[in-house]
Amino acid sequence: MEIHITVIGKLRPAFHIPMSDIQLPQQNELEKYSEWQEMLVPVTAQLEKDFLSTGLDWDNTLNNTTTYPELFQKLLPAITRLIDQKFEQFAQLLYRVDISEAQVNKAGQLYPEKNFPELATELLILRELHKVIIRKYYRS
Repeated sequence: MEIHITVIGKLRPAFHIPMSDIQLPQQNELEKYSEWQEMLVPVTAQLEKDFLSTGLDWDNTLNNTTTYPELFQKLLPAITRLIDQKFEQFAQLLYRVDISEAQVNKAGQLYPEKNFPELATELLILRELHKVIIRKYYRS
């Protein structure tokens, strides 16, 4: 299984450009930013915060991930278990992270070859990345 968070080109943060001149990415453009390794730690921390605030267990080995594909591979089994065994808590997690049913349905239509846990895992990672980018933008 491979992750479908792809990197388009060799995008790097341009720190010489004032943050006010950078447009925030739309949710569907976040794949470009997945190469920014410095964002991985805050993305993982945000995932942990949202898991714990929803009353879910957090696997501390996720804190040691070094790439987005590794984060996807480690998070996927946890999401699969949640969907299979604790769907109500999974739905609460999606609500907490701000992923709507419409977004899940649209992702399912766009990527029919993926199963629901794969889609949910990717959506969670992308939404958390989106939150981290927004936070970084407004702090600058």
